[in-house]
Amino acid sequence: MGDRPWWGGAAPAGSAHRRTDGDSLQAGCAPVQMVEDESPRGRGRLTGRPRAVLHALWDNLPALAAVNLVVCLALLPAAACAAAGRWKAVPLVALVPGTTAAAGAVATATRVLSPDPLRLRGWAAAMWRAAPLGAGTGLVGGIALTAVEYDVHAYRTSEATWPLLGLLPAGAVLALLVVAGGHLLVLATAYGVRGRRLWYAALCCAARTPAATLASLMLVGVSALVLVVLGPGLLFLLPGPIALLSCAVTLPAIQSVLREDTQDGG
Repeated sequence: MGDRPWWGGAAPAGSAHRRTDGDSLQAGCAPVQMVEDESPRGRGRLTGRPRAVLHALWDNLPALAAVNLVVCLALLPAAACAAAGRWKAVPLVALVPGTTAAAGAVATATRVLSPDPLRLRGWAAAMWRAAPLGAGTGLVGGIALTAVEYDVHAYRTSEATWPLLGLLPAGAVLALLVVAGGHLLVLATAYGVRGRRLWYAALCCAARTPAATLASLMLVGVSALVLVVLGPGLLFLLPGPIALLSCAVTLPAIQSVLREDTQDGG
């Protein structure tokens, strides 16, 4: 397999973490490791145990509250469009700032779940590094959504069948973003994967861990439904904990995939 694993992740200098299960991933592996921390404050984080996740949530409430505030600020333009009755513009206006804030929320969640203590400088740096990825992902989704809306409008006005052909690539892009979006953000923020390898690795992990993918999608979907039913005021409470729970589901699944491929590659 060469010196680098197929997923192309690279750990930052000096970010080596302890492993307890005896198998070390190859050079270029992620700085976040799915192992139980043995320190008194670690409390078994990154093991996927509900109690460990609840401890991580409780210990890092200020950081998660800051994430909630960032998400609310990012969605203010979309809220303004909704208040003005421009419902068709809401998804487009919310995509780029929303995915940027979501990337920051995932970056925070992966650091919260890390055995290392969360510090203000590291948290701010993680949020800053995740912002371009979130903005780029939202831009891709916005272009695809605009193409879908244009094709649907052209089909309704012209009654021709050719606009339906444009729905295929745009719809495929949106579907891939929905299915692999969580893995995409986690691989980029926790594992340092970039470029084309990021999309390839996210799709592979999403396809090979369908239970984790479905659980993460259901978690986000139910949260969105709760927001619609109970009101947007819950945005001040939900985004941080939801990102933490989603990462707690996705991280062990990704780690299992990477470990299997590392063992298969020798």
